[in-house]
Amino acid sequence: MYFSPKTLLLSAFTALLAAPATARYCGDGPWSNSGAIGGEGGEEFCETRFIKDGLVMKGFQVWDHRKKGIIAIQFHYSDGSTSKTYGRQTEGDVQPPFTWDPATVKVSQLKLWGNGRGTRSGAVYVRLSDGREAQFGKSVDGQDTYEWDVASGIMLNAYGAHGDMIDRLGFNFLKSKVEKVTIDNVAFKETPEELNKRQKGIESKTIRQQSLINDSGTAIAEKFGETVEEENTRSFSETLQHNFGFSVTAEVSGKILDLGASASTTLSYGYTNTQESSETTRENVVILRERSYTVEPRSSLYCRATAYKGTYEAEYTSTVTVHLADGDKIEFEREGVMEQLTWSEAETHCSDKPLNGTRAVAFRA
Repeated sequence: MYFSPKTLLLSAFTALLAAPATARYCGDGPWSNSGAIGGEGGEEFCETRFIKDGLVMKGFQVWDHRKKGIIAIQFHYSDGSTSKTYGRQTEGDVQPPFTWDPATVKVSQLKLWGNGRGTRSGAVYVRLSDGREAQFGKSVDGQDTYEWDVASGIMLNAYGAHGDMIDRLGFNFLKSKVEKVTIDNVAFKETPEELNKRQKGIESKTIRQQSLINDSGTAIAEKFGETVEEENTRSFSETLQHNFGFSVTAEVSGKILDLGASASTTLSYGYTNTQESSETTRENVVILRERSYTVEPRSSLYCRATAYKGTYEAEYTSTVTVHLADGDKIEFEREGVMEQLTWSEAETHCSDKPLNGTRAVAFRA
C-alpha cells in the first residue's frame, strides 16, 4: 500500500559576539541566523532534537534570581522528553514549567534581555497564540529589549553558554510554515509469509449459534442468523501532531502490509499498493446475513456461524519529509506502528441433532 501524508503537522547580537549565533552553536538548519543575548564566558551549548529526531520544543523551566537573572534552564520537547539542565539549579527560585501544545499553539512573541552589564543573560518573555504569557529572570526596567523573530512560531532550538548561570541565550524557530508532510519508503519488519505461517493475531469467533427444530410431520423452512456488521480499521502511529508538533495531515505512500480476506471467509497477510492518510481509516462490513434452511420432519439442525477476526500491530520504518512554504524540505528517518483490525465474512455450518422434545433458545455468543 502506498502512503501520501495527508495530515501532519512539521534581533540581536551580543556586543561581544560578531558571528551569527545559530550557525556558531547549532550549525545550519531550517532557521534564520540570530544572535545570543548576554556575555562572553561560559561553556557553549546548542539544545535541539529537530534535525535528528524531528522533535520541536514545547516550553522550558527556569531557575531565576530577581537581581542576577536566569540561573538555570531546562527545555521540554513535543514527545514529552526534557533536556539536561543548563546552569546551576542550586541557586535561585525554581519556576513552574511554561509549556504549550506546539500542534495547536504557536509562539507569537519572544523577548530577551541581558543583565544590564553585558555579562549574563537577564530575562526571557514569551507570549503564546492562545493568549498566555510568562516572563522569567531579573527585573529589567530601563534595559534594552531584544525582540526575537519567531517566524512560524514553532520553536526548534535554544543555544548560548552556561556555567554557574546562563551566560548568554538565544532561540530559533522554523523559518517557514509547514505546507504538507509525506511519509514514504515504508518498510515492515515482518513479511506476510512469516505472519501467515504463525497465523499471528488471527482468531476464530462464533458470531451466532442456533438450534432449528421441526417437531411436525412435514418439512419446514427455518431462518438462521441476522444481519451483523463489524468495523475494519487501520491507523498509523506516526502521529506528527505529538512527535513533531505539526498539525498537518500526513500523506503516506508505499507498499503496505495488509491483513485481508484471501477468500471471503478466511484471512491472510499480504501486500497492497495504496495511497491514504495517516489518520485512522474505517470501513463497515457485513459479516453475516440471514439465511433459510429446510428442516426435515421430526428432526433438527444445529447451526453455528463463525468468522475470523484479525488484529495486528506492524512495526515499520519510513522517511518523513516536511515540505515548507518557502520550498525547502526536511527529511527524517522514523519508526512507527500500523494497527489493523479486520473481519472475514462468517461461514455457517449446520449438522443433524437428535430431537430431544424441547425447543432450544437462539442466542448470540
